[in-house]
Amino acid sequence: MSIGLWPWVIIGGGIQGCTLAIALVKSGKASAEEIAIIDPHPVPLFNWQKNTSRTDMKYLRSPSVHHLDTHAFSLQVYAERLGSKHHLYGKYKRPSLELFNNHCLELFKETNLDKSWMKGRVSKIERYEHGWKISLGSGNYVYSENTVISSGFTEKENWPEWAFEIKRDNKKLISHVFSKEEVQLKEAQRILVIGCGISAAQLAIKLCNQGKHVTILSRHTIRIHDFDSDPGWLGPKLMNSFGKMKDPSQRRESITRARHKGSLPADVASVVRKLSRNGKISIVVDEVERAVAEKDMVHVELQSKSSLQADHIILATGFTSNIEDLDWLMKLKEDENLICAECGFPIVPEDLQWKKSLYVMGALAELEIGPTSRNIAGAKAAAQRIIGSLG
Repeated sequence: MSIGLWPWVIIGGGIQGCTLAIALVKSGKASAEEIAIIDPHPVPLFNWQKNTSRTDMKYLRSPSVHHLDTHAFSLQVYAERLGSKHHLYGKYKRPSLELFNNHCLELFKETNLDKSWMKGRVSKIERYEHGWKISLGSGNYVYSENTVISSGFTEKENWPEWAFEIKRDNKKLISHVFSKEEVQLKEAQRILVIGCGISAAQLAIKLCNQGKHVTILSRHTIRIHDFDSDPGWLGPKLMNSFGKMKDPSQRRESITRARHKGSLPADVASVVRKLSRNGKISIVVDEVERAVAEKDMVHVELQSKSSLQADHIILATGFTSNIEDLDWLMKLKEDENLICAECGFPIVPEDLQWKKSLYVMGALAELEIGPTSRNIAGAKAAAQRIIGSLG
């Protein structure tokens, strides 16, 4: 059954989709009633709130000028108005998670984004005479003049091969930090956290505060970077040379090199090191060779031939980024002969149109936006390009 025609349909109600929706409303290009945000969750930023809560994030890694609003200093002004300047940390004024989330809620209220929300899961996109037909898992469908695909890769957790065996033998002994249901660890005292990035570190700190003894198993020693890529990627300093690359494979290599994967900001690293000195966190630099479930514990053999025992393993290994997991997107790509790079990701022009009136944001736009495409700054850059192309 058709449930309407919208000038704009945005697929995905996370950071990316909400940033664009707010920009469309504030620029006067569309009202909230002219936008449908299709997302399988009940509220905007659902996965963001779940995932940051799981790791007990205190402060964002990004500076205060990165937020969902169109005005660069909106978040700072909001903090000053509330008398919450203490929620801005360090020389980059990194916002607390509480401040950032409250600012988002105010923006949603200001732009009436609740009127745009449509709970549902996309099952198919196909061309129709005046735009696009988007079918939902419920059997309903909507029509749009413009469609923006902003959905990312936060649905499928990354599980190493060895971890599947533990899950099969005794699923109570292993979990992923970003799984749909949070595992209760009341009786488990020895927790092994697998991961080398900020999520693993924040999770370890949270567990220590709960009185657990935590071991972090990481592929490498602590790497410290203020941000997840060089700030030069936010402007012409590095983006000019990126834009001159004609080969998408070169761009992919450049993106991979640019990201400080598995790194921590200095303040988080300092807390982890202090807890390590106090004997509350053990840091082991190694990799899993194999793991065996033994009744109420897991025995982990490492590549160095040493071993670890834990009452529970928590994977902080992120998500898979396999575009082929999105069946409806693969069908759309095939039906419309959409152009992709060898890595499978879209090749799009500056205005991010994959085809007329079909746009991409976030991970799907990274071959054009660059290494920051998946984060808040990338969302703002993509929104500016899309709106700038509308005239």
